[in-house]
Amino acid sequence: MRGARIRRFLDGRRIYTEKRIDNRKPGFVFTGMPIPAKLHEGKKQVEVRFVPKPGNLAGGLFGLWLAR
Repeated sequence: MRGARIRRFLDGRRIYTEKRIDNRKPGFVFTGMPIPAKLHEGKKQVEVRFVPKPGNLAGGLFGLWLAR
């Protein structure tokens, strides 16, 4: 199996690194990730970035939801 390592950033701070396994199944992948409240408290807007590690691809992003 192939895979990818993708780092997730919130307002420039790395909050998570994910190792995605490519199992070649068609369809969308849904993931959830808690974000510490101190990183978004009092903010009306945040910047979320998905950055692949060198030699990896982040793929497409088709939706992003932030829930309280």
